[in-house]
Amino acid sequence: VTFEVEEVRVLGAQASTSVGQNEALFNGGGAFRNIFGRGEYCNASYSKGTKKTSSFGVNFVKPLHDDLKTKYVSVLNTSVRQCSPYLCTSVFSIPLYVSVLHTSVGQCSPYLCRLTANIYQSYLEAGWSGFKEVDRGAALGVNFSTAPNVSHQVTAEAAWRHLTCLSKTAAFGVREHSGHSLKTALKYQLQYDSRDQHIFPTRGQLFRFQTESAGYGGSVGFSKNEVTVQANQELPFDVVAQVSLSGGHMFPLSSKGHTIADRFFMGGPMTFRGFQMGGVGPHSEKCALGAQSYWLGSAHVYAPLPLLERGPFLERFRLHGWTSMGTCGDFRRGADDSHDPAQAVRMSLGAGLALNLAGMARVELNYCVPVKHQSWDKPQPGLQFGVAADIL
Repeated sequence: VTFEVEEVRVLGAQASTSVGQNEALFNGGGAFRNIFGRGEYCNASYSKGTKKTSSFGVNFVKPLHDDLKTKYVSVLNTSVRQCSPYLCTSVFSIPLYVSVLHTSVGQCSPYLCRLTANIYQSYLEAGWSGFKEVDRGAALGVNFSTAPNVSHQVTAEAAWRHLTCLSKTAAFGVREHSGHSLKTALKYQLQYDSRDQHIFPTRGQLFRFQTESAGYGGSVGFSKNEVTVQANQELPFDVVAQVSLSGGHMFPLSSKGHTIADRFFMGGPMTFRGFQMGGVGPHSEKCALGAQSYWLGSAHVYAPLPLLERGPFLERFRLHGWTSMGTCGDFRRGADDSHDPAQAVRMSLGAGLALNLAGMARVELNYCVPVKHQSWDKPQPGLQFGVAADIL
């Protein structure tokens, strides 16, 4: 057998797009490939977002050619993001990749284990809640797999946080959290994902469990837990039914308490459709205050466009019908939002058009009907547009 190979060019350029939470990003850069002749490469990239977000990154990758297929990666990432209403990050990270062997019936198969170290700065403007936050911190973590479709992530993090109000009209419930705080936390995530794809899955299930424990030093102390479950089933005529359920709860671990940035917020065009961002749950003077607990259940039906010849372009579109039900509150006796749990449930339904954006994200244009909501919520009836990479 004769193999004919062609060496890749040492210099290269790339351009791509990515998606955040209701934000599009353009990425461009250049690369030095196969620098020392053994698969190494170094690339530099620049990213610019539609909400005045920008970032710069330099990455170096060195594969080690041994039986364990071990690969070490050194990454230098810096980003400068200004005036963005969503999360902006400045990161220095040094990840380490190591292959782990898993033995089953006399056979060995590699599962990736990745150690990461990060020093970062992040900036967030939560317009729905009236505060902005600057985080500066460091994190040390490990990602690994124990079986096909099963991944784990363990992270230790310390962050110095500064919360301020976006304007002088911010509610007192927001202003009382202003100032500096130090959070030290341990985080763990377990995920099982057997879906055939994450934009328009036709089969498979997703289970994700996340827990965070803060208070090992620092000025805040709490435990925060979230669970997400999703199931997909293909029906006749290429119709797909999907059901999902998510929920979360947090509680104090000490008298240190927590800040408004640690709480849960619900609502938005790709989560609880029919409500504005952060539009579900306790509010004060038009500012979302967040909550200590939430749950959200949704049922979706996806179908191809009818009466049109199928092709690569039209395959990216789906008709989308959905209904969602959930609530967000502190769920303690005597709280206004949860004195009667049955009255605290919100519900919305609607239909629209969804687009698979190059396998990176989903774009939706829906007509929403908020069926049930509270007087302090912020429903958004009518047309609602959204784009995101992680969809419920």
